[in-house]
Amino acid sequence: MLLQAKTIPLRRRAVIRVSRWATRWAWTAAALDCMTIVWMMTAGPWLDKQNNLLSMATWNGHHRILLAAAACSFVALAVTATLTRGFSEGPPVLFAVVVVAGFISILAVAGLLALVLPVVTLSFGVGLLGRLLH
Repeated sequence: MLLQAKTIPLRRRAVIRVSRWATRWAWTAAALDCMTIVWMMTAGPWLDKQNNLLSMATWNGHHRILLAAAACSFVALAVTATLTRGFSEGPPVLFAVVVVAGFISILAVAGLLALVLPVVTLSFGVGLLGRLLH
């Protein structure tokens, strides 16, 4: 009697399909990481030495930490972008990496947002006040 090898069916891996909206946010996080890397390499040391308002953009003088966080997040997003067909579909583990990298991106860009949002709000308020008084 001959022994036959049994073939065990492989388990199908779960694939997550992601909406275009979520894909755009992942690409936006990658672009913001690139911007933060350049921004911290060029203006980081200068922002560290300025007054308290400007050093807030570098987490009170820690531009190297922001640079490392943005670089790690960008590398993670770049690798997962290639493995998930541009953040459109892939296994759940890779999208967990995208979520963590996106969170780190937000932390790295928070200093810039802390400087930009008051300026935008003030300019919007002055424009609105000028329109009302005109």
